Amino acid sequence: MIPLQEFLSNLRRRWLEKTVFTRTNEKFTVAIEELPPIIAPRLTGTAVNTEMKKKSVYLKPHQPTGDPALLHKLISDGKLDMSRIEQYDSKFINDAAMACGIPTSGKSKVTV
Repeated sequence: MIPLQEFLSNLRRRWLEKTVFTRTNEKFTVAIEELPPIIAPRLTGTAVNTEMKKKSVYLKPHQPTGDPALLHKLISDGKLDMSRIEQYDSKFINDAAMACGIPTSGKSKVTV
C-alpha cells in the first residue's frame, strides 16, 4: 500500500499528462489495487470516544421484564393486536401483561 498523499500526487501527475499531452495513447485508469485506504482525519487521531461514559439512561443496557416469547405467542395467535391496542380496556391489557410475566403497577402514564 502506498500512502494517500503519494497516491494523490501520482493521480495528479497522470491527469496532467493526459490533459497536456493529448496525443498519448496511454489510458487514464486507476486499478483498485492502487487505491489506499481512505480514513477520515478525525478517525486517525488519538481522540477517544467517551459516549459510553455519559450517564444517560438511553446508553445503559435495559433488559425488559417478562417473557417476550409469550408476548410474541399472544400476538401471533391473534389474541393481541398491536394496531388496536388503544381500543382494549385496562383489564384486558393487565391480563395480557400478567400472562407474559410483565409487572403492572396499575398507574397510568397517559396524560389527557
